[in-house]
Amino acid sequence: MIKIKVHSLFTIVLLATGLASAGPTDIDLSSRDRAELLHVATAVRAAILGGDTAAFLGFVSQTQGLVCTDTVYRYDKVAQYLRDKGSHLYMGLFDSQHFAAQCGKDYSPEYPATSDKAFFERSPDSSIEIAVSAKGYAEVTYSSGATDLYPLKYEFHKEAQGWKLVGA
Repeated sequence: MIKIKVHSLFTIVLLATGLASAGPTDIDLSSRDRAELLHVATAVRAAILGGDTAAFLGFVSQTQGLVCTDTVYRYDKVAQYLRDKGSHLYMGLFDSQHFAAQCGKDYSPEYPATSDKAFFERSPDSSIEIAVSAKGYAEVTYSSGATDLYPLKYEFHKEAQGWKLVGA
C-alpha cells in the first residue's frame, strides 16, 4: 500500500502517476487508474463533507449497488436510504449525533460511533491508501491519525463509467 497525504487534487495526480509501479500490490492498477481512483476518492470525501447525497449517489455502482455491514443494497435502495435522514446509511454517512444515539451501543468506547462526515471534518489532512483487492477492485482507506477515529475503508470497482463505490 502507498500512503499519500491529501493536500490537493494536483498533488494527488502527480503522486499517483509517479507511484503507480511502487509495489507488487499495484500490478493490476495502471498509473491512469490510480490517478482516476484518487480523484474519485477525493470527490467522495468532498461529497460527504458537503452533505451532498446526490453527488455521493453518483459515485455508487448502479450495477452492483453498495455493500454496507455485509448486506448488499441495490442502487435504488441506496438512493431511497440517502433520501431518508432516519436511515442508518444516511446517519452513518452524514449525521453523527443521531448515528451515535441509534448505533453507539454497537461501538467500543475506544472508537465511538462517528459519521463519515464527522471523521472527515476532524481529519482535514487524512491520508488515502489504495490497495488492489482483486482484479478491477481496490480498497481505499482514509486514515486520520486521531487515536479515537478508526480508519474508513471503501471498496471501489472499475466499471465502464470509471471507478464506482461498491462497499462502504
